[in-house]
Amino acid sequence: MSESEEREAIYSLFDAEGDRTYFEFSNLLKKVGSSISEQDYDIWKRFFYPIAKSNPCLYSGIVLEGKGLAWVAESLYKARSKGGLS
Repeated sequence: MSESEEREAIYSLFDAEGDRTYFEFSNLLKKVGSSISEQDYDIWKRFFYPIAKSNPCLYSGIVLEGKGLAWVAESLYKARSKGGLS
């Protein structure tokens, strides 16, 4: 499974499964042939998933391109500076 496919699987599981513990989520992810560390799960749960769900451009950067938190913060800052976010 490629990194992009792993990120898409993680996003899809968050989208479909709702609020799950790390261990429940990890077991579901193993069924599709992937894995996630507890730290990465926490970052996805707190930051990546809510941000990607709310903005198609950020979804593309996070899920499809694998951009990190620094890119997300920079993108949000630029959008806010231009008045693109309300």
